[in-house]
This record gives sequence, C-alpha cells and structure tokens, in this order.
Amino acid sequence: MIHDGLIWLFFPQSSMESPNLEFEYGDSDMLTAELSELYSYTEEPEFALNRDYFEEDFRSHARGRRWTELTVDEQRAYVMRLLDALEVTDRDKRLKVARAILYLAQGVFDECDTEVDVLHWSRHNIFVLYDMGIFTALLELLSMEIDNSQACSSAVRKPAISLAESTELRVLLSIMYLMVETIRVQTEDDRPEWRAARETFKNELGSPLYNGEPFALLLFTMVTKFCSMNAPHFPMKKVLLLLWKTVLFTLGGFEELQQMKVGARERLSLPPLPEDSIKVVRAMRAASPPASAMELIEQQQQQKRGRRSRRVHASRPAHTHTYTPPHTHIALLKLLLAAAPTSKAKTDSINILADVLPEEMPITVLQSMKLGIDVNRHKEIIVKAISALLLLLLKHLKLNHIYQFEIVSQHLVFANCIPLILKFFNQNIMSYISAKNSICVLDFPHCVVHEMPELTAESLEAGDNNQFCWRNLFSCINLLRILNKLTKWKHSRTMMLVVFKSAPILKRALKVKQAMMQLYVLKLLKIQTKYLGRQWRKSNMKTMSAIYQKVRHRLNDDWAYGNDIDARPWDFQAEECALRESIEKFNSRRYDKNKNGDFAPVDNCLQSVLGQRVELPEDFHYSYEMWLEREVFSQPIQWEGLLQNP
Repeated sequence: MIHDGLIWLFFPQSSMESPNLEFEYGDSDMLTAELSELYSYTEEPEFALNRDYFEEDFRSHARGRRWTELTVDEQRAYVMRLLDALEVTDRDKRLKVARAILYLAQGVFDECDTEVDVLHWSRHNIFVLYDMGIFTALLELLSMEIDNSQACSSAVRKPAISLAESTELRVLLSIMYLMVETIRVQTEDDRPEWRAARETFKNELGSPLYNGEPFALLLFTMVTKFCSMNAPHFPMKKVLLLLWKTVLFTLGGFEELQQMKVGARERLSLPPLPEDSIKVVRAMRAASPPASAMELIEQQQQQKRGRRSRRVHASRPAHTHTYTPPHTHIALLKLLLAAAPTSKAKTDSINILADVLPEEMPITVLQSMKLGIDVNRHKEIIVKAISALLLLLLKHLKLNHIYQFEIVSQHLVFANCIPLILKFFNQNIMSYISAKNSICVLDFPHCVVHEMPELTAESLEAGDNNQFCWRNLFSCINLLRILNKLTKWKHSRTMMLVVFKSAPILKRALKVKQAMMQLYVLKLLKIQTKYLGRQWRKSNMKTMSAIYQKVRHRLNDDWAYGNDIDARPWDFQAEECALRESIEKFNSRRYDKNKNGDFAPVDNCLQSVLGQRVELPEDFHYSYEMWLEREVFSQPIQWEGLLQNP
C-alpha cells in the first residue's frame, strides 16, 4: 500500500502555484453584459435617435404623460397602434416605428434614473410587446429584408460596407435579441403570466413560425447567405448572437442537458451518471492537490468511469433536429477564421465588420483608438457566439443520436476545424484572456443613464479593472471542449493533434490559471502523450504530474506509455471512411426503401394513384406553399424529354 505522504513526491504542487482566476463558467454571462455586447460603440448615437422617434409619436398619443405613468391597458393600446403602423408600405415610416419599438425594448431609459430601473422597464415592456404579437410582425419584416434583392445587389457592388447599409436589419435584430434574451432569463420575482409566456415563447421558437421554418433555420440561412458573399451587408454579430440565444433557449443549456441525459439513462435502464462533470470542475481549483491513494482506488473501483459502451441508442427520433446542414458548419468556421486574432486580413476574406464601421472613417487619434477597440471587441463577441453555438449543437446532437453527432463532427474535421482551433491558440493566450477591449462608459445601459465623460487616450488604454475578460476566457474553454469532443476516442484525429504539433501550443495555454481551462488542455495532452515519445515525457514531467492530478483515470489506463496496439500505423482516410460507411448503412436501413427504384413496378392506373393515402408530417400544412415552390414550381421541367420518353 502506498503511503499518503509519498504521493506529494510524484505530484508537486509548486508547478501550478499561481493566483486562481475567479471565473464561473455557465451558459452565458450576466444579463447586463449580454445586452451590452449586442451594440457596437459606433451605434451609440442611435440610442438618442430611437428615443426621439418614440417621443415624437408618443406625444400625439398621450399628451403631457410619460410611458411609466400609463396603466398596462393603456400601454397595450399604444403598442397595438405601433403594430398597425408597422404594416405601412413606406420604408422610412416603418423604420421610425421600429425604432420606437426598440426604445421600448431598451427600457424607456430617458424616464429612468438608474440602470436597475432601465432593466426593470425593459423586462416589463418586452413582455407587453410579446403579448401583443410584436415578435411575429418583426419576423415577417425580417424575412422581407432578407429577401430584398435590391439591397443585396447594392451591397455587393459597394467597395466598402458601413453601418448605413444594415440599418433596418440591425433595428429588427436588436428588438428580437432583446426579446429572446430577456424572456429566456428567468428571475425569482417573475409573475405567473410571465412564466407561462416564457414557456409559450420557447415552444413557438422551436416550431415552424414563418414559411414553415423554425426561427433558427431562418438565421442559419442568413449566415450561409452572408458567407457566400450574396449579402455582405448582413450584421453578422447580431445574427450570431440571436442564433446562439435562440438555440440556447429552445434546446436548453448545460443544466437542461444534464437533466435530459439523466432522464434518457433512466428510460433505457442504464446506471445513473456518477457525477455532473461541470459541477465538479466548477468546484475545482487550478492548484488542487490529489486525493489520497486509497480514495483514488475506491473511486475507480466503484464508478468505473471513462469506459466506452458499444451500445448505440437514440433517446429521441433521429430526425428531430434537422436544421444544421453541413454547409452551415463550414460557414460558421469561415466566420470563426475571419474573427480569430491570429488571422491576417486578405482581399478575398469575409468582411465581418459591416456592422461596426462608421460611414465616415475617424480623423483624430482618439477616434481611431476608439474604433480599434470597437473592432477588436466586435471580433471577440463573434468568436464567443460561434464557439458557444458549436459546442451547444454538438452536445445536443450527441444526446439526441450518436450518428447525428458523428456526421456533424466529421464535417467539422473535414472543414479543418482542428487546425483552425490550434491556430487560434497559437498566440499569446494570456494577453488574449486579459485583453481590455471595452469602454465601460459606452456600455449599455450605463451610457444611456449616466452623463458621458470626456474620453481621453489614457482612459481608453486603461480599460476596466477586471483581472480577465469573461467572454475571451469563455470562448477559449468552449473551443477546447469542441476540440475534445472531436478527438475523443478517435485514434486518427488524435494523430492529427500530433501531426499539427499541438503539444507546445497547448502547453502554453496551461499558463492560464483557471481550473476548467487547465482540465480540458490536460485532457488533450493526455490522449496524445503516448505518441510524443519518451524524450517529450522526460522533459515535461510537470505536465505529466498535472495530468495525474487533474484528469480522471482508469485502473488499467496506460496513456503515458505506448504499446504495440496503439503504436500501429494509422490511416486517417480508412477510419473516417469506415465511420461514414456506418452512418450511411444506418440511414439506409432506417430511412431508405428496400426496393431498387429502377425495378419497382409502376402503377399506371390514374384512379389508383390519386386514391393513395399519403402520410404527411403533422406540421406539413404550415409549409406546403414553400414545399410547392421549392419542389414543384422552382424545378425546371424538361418537356421535350418527357414527350420523347413518356
């Protein structure tokens, strides 16, 4: 038996000694931070514009009164008036009404004295707006703007895109984001009718809303259209934030995932999960000492964790989540590449700055500094939204059906997701996490309540007083978790980490003294250690000790020593092709017809064919017009071929 005191000879604590970052990982940041990141600093003058349009219209409706003095019925009557005004054909009038609605969603800040009041009235107004059907009306306007071919062709021809080209889209997306994010976050003092409205809104977002499509699919369409250069004026940061929060709201966050996982295991009579990994990591410290030898052995014998099961099961039908086609993931990776701090600007790259660049470029040093901070902040928010969205989709797909997860993972791997993430981490990661690309006095709702102080170069350089940037650390952890999901139990993809020389890149990331980030870095190092050679292990004993300390093991785990089976020559193409073949066999067995169409008998009786009962999905009547347009009217018919070969 090993004496407890001897363990410290093998697990030196001094190697990890450093101040621990007080970071709490979750589905998202605080509500105020998530709301402030919706707006770029270039949009700051538009807050006053929204207020002016609202007050101009409100004075004619309620003379001498303020919005906060109206009863709920009077407020609903005024919102109904705005809803009717949204249906006018004049584009400029419609935009003014939309700005007035945006001012209501922003919390009528001109009538508030504190930031708490702004958030209170914003929440109250948003539930009134939702109750009156504003979201559905905005959805129709958004669809019109997406299909506006004149605006798209005009933006394609312009050499430089600025804020002015996306004004209507930005206003609509801002209102919708405020509604989704505010209703998504549940508070203790919510009224019963608000809780009921929250569940109703959640169900509506997950079901066909407009043209028979879920709302998330419409936003995915905007992403792919933007990345194909057909709509360069789309405000992609707002689209990605709204898409992420919609998926988070409709499918559920990490806590809901854990509950669904527990429920699925109970239904399939599987043993319960030994622990919630996220809760365990939250309680972990960056320099946590190992447990005693006896505790380690007892844990491993009791829990038997980390073993793969050959049992493939589907907790729900495999067709429930169908709105993430392969080209969507490639588009997200393109945006991630464009927003990465290590990427260099190219003439043919995607322009993600359309919703941050002003019409007139800065002429003073102070304006240039402010715009530079705004651009860097803009890119960081895009990385945050994409990383959170990809991780959320991978986790939900894996829970829903393992083959859904595998096919999406394979698309990401083939689209060079692994080297892209490694390229992201091939920078001074400490500088990225501690970057202060924010101007606190310009953040919403601070900027609309307090008087604006005079900005100086010193105040811009100082930034905030935080030890780290929450969104950047959040993004780094998400990207590491995605990399873990792509490579876990995949020998060929693990070898990709070795080939791309990821070990020194990942080792530099260990400098960040945050337990959760360190854990996922060490997991990635653990799976490739046996392929790095004896010399690497010899010269990286501190890293090996950290892996022993923080990453869970099995009793027969030989991760540190290569053996004949695992050291065999690897064939990336063969393993991926075998996986693809298994998926195609499953799809063929589950969904394809058994008969060969060329040899199937043909029913030539018109009465028999027309009398057949066709089984349609329950929600088909919502989308049959779109189906007709896509499958019938838009398909070219070769009449000559039909006449020659009847």
